[in-house]
This record gives sequence, C-alpha cells and structure tokens, in this order.
Amino acid sequence: MYTLTPTKEVQRFLSLLESGQTPSAAAKQAGLNPHEAILVRKLAGLPVNSPKQNIPEQVVNLRAQGLTHKQIAVQLGISQSYVNLCLVRHRKHSPGN
Repeated sequence: MYTLTPTKEVQRFLSLLESGQTPSAAAKQAGLNPHEAILVRKLAGLPVNSPKQNIPEQVVNLRAQGLTHKQIAVQLGISQSYVNLCLVRHRKHSPGN
C-alpha cells in the first residue's frame, strides 16, 4: 500500500475548499489546473459533480430575476451565446409554445 503526502499546493487547495471557496477559485489560488483539482478531490473522497449539469436551469432562473444575457454569462462563467441557447431551448420546451 502506498502513502501519499500532499504537496503544499494540494494542502492549500483543500484548506480553501474547507473555507467555502468554489473548487475553481480554490484551484486558481493554489496553483492547480482544473484536471489536478478534480484528481485531488477524487483522491480526497470529495464530490466532483460538475455544477455545469444544471447551468440551463440556472440561466432560466437568473433571466427570470431580470439579469441580462451578459450578466448571466459573467456570473456563471459561460458565453452569452450559450445563455441564449439555453433560453431558446427552454422556450421551445415550455408549455404553450
């Protein structure tokens, strides 16, 4: 059996996660790339669910709150064209359309 000793970057990443940072922000601050951050979370037994799974729902909710396409894109870290695509798909599948 192998014993893994976390590097300073990994220790910093994990402490930032514990403090409430998002995985993306914690990885940037700790100097890890996204793939390393996912691997560290897997090895640490932490969830690795992608928040992008519910992006279309978040887009619809933020638009209903009155945010512009640009504001939604910035807040969610996605492109304005993807915001538009999510809203178009939502309209197509909404009752009454």
